[in-house]
Amino acid sequence: MLLLGGYVDDSGRVHDEAQLFPLTGHDEYRLAHLRDGACGAVVTTRLLAQCVKRIGSFDPADKSLIRGLLIGDRDYVIIKLRSLTFGARLDLVLQCPDPQCGALMDMTVDLDEIEFERKPVSQLYFKLDVGNETEARGHSLEVRLPNGGDQEACAALMPDEPAALEELLRRCVRGFDAEVIDREFILSPRVRLEIEKKMSELAPRAEIDVETECPECRHILGTTIDVASLFLDELVGGLDSLERDVHLLAWHYHWSEDEILSMTRPRRRRYVALVQKEVDRLNQVW
Repeated sequence: MLLLGGYVDDSGRVHDEAQLFPLTGHDEYRLAHLRDGACGAVVTTRLLAQCVKRIGSFDPADKSLIRGLLIGDRDYVIIKLRSLTFGARLDLVLQCPDPQCGALMDMTVDLDEIEFERKPVSQLYFKLDVGNETEARGHSLEVRLPNGGDQEACAALMPDEPAALEELLRRCVRGFDAEVIDREFILSPRVRLEIEKKMSELAPRAEIDVETECPECRHILGTTIDVASLFLDELVGGLDSLERDVHLLAWHYHWSEDEILSMTRPRRRRYVALVQKEVDRLNQVW
């Protein structure tokens, strides 16, 4: 699969191809337990480190490289991994935001039908002209697009939003502590807005925006689907189902727990369906 943006290594070479391994039962079990107490960015790194076999010429892709992926690329790989694990169909329950209504509504999204815009990167840092500022006359900032490592670092500082913002800028803006381009300047509202605008322009985005109408009050509901968070919640919520699968297959086929957990979920579920079909047939006979 092609990444939306691409990974730029230390030499400036861009790597835009990724190869995935589907999750096994072992992966599902470990990740379901990692969800407790860990922020989403950290769990995402661990998930991708287990399932991304290769990024460009980097084989295997270690955690350091996974942290270096752009946030949009990480989200995009998670979406593809979710399709490999649970299928492309994503069933949602949304609530009308109107306080006088609050009706629940069902929505289905096909992840494979969504087209995401590719924004291939060509270099690690981009330049942002800030020559209009007295403190930086004749200078420009060099800014890097945020990656998974930045996401983890900033998440650790939340809910202190100003501290998280300063940490993000410290990590992404080259020359943040220089005498000319100092902390107060970088944190000025105009420069922050310029940085945010440029990042939004250049960074790939893999969030899914949906809009629907409430069937009760006709209120228009618009929301953004965080597939990464939903996927992790599905893994936690599916732990009981995973253990029932292991129990059923071990009982009927006499396979070991390790053999069953080594299967991918689609393969495991096919065997479960076969067993269930045979059980139903025997029940009809008797």
